[in-house]
Amino acid sequence: MPILAPPPMELPPYVYIEARKAAASVVVIDVATITGLNGATSGVCTLNGTVTAVEHGEAFAPGQTITVAVPCIGPTWEPRAGPWPGYRDSEFMRTTQGRAWLDAQGGLVRRGFDILNWRTSGD
Repeated sequence: MPILAPPPMELPPYVYIEARKAAASVVVIDVATITGLNGATSGVCTLNGTVTAVEHGEAFAPGQTITVAVPCIGPTWEPRAGPWPGYRDSEFMRTTQGRAWLDAQGGLVRRGFDILNWRTSGD
């Protein structure tokens, strides 16, 4: 009889909720550029943009440029148990505006990025 792997699962939702609650800063970003994975299975997409609103914290100001490392997965990534792996880079690359929950060092907290606006595939 074959051994079946457990289904893929994320961490419990409270882990991500608590990470967002503990964020030192929450900012809205207009995206200028995003560097993707260039074919890698998983890694970091680098978002460069401008802060358009500060919803929490004092480390950032509207008009300030910002660079955020966002977890991404490529087309060959295969689901497995564990934390949320990141955005599909092909979808994330279309982001034009997002909200970021950042720690005191300016790094993204767990699942700390929401896409607010994106380009449609025909744009």
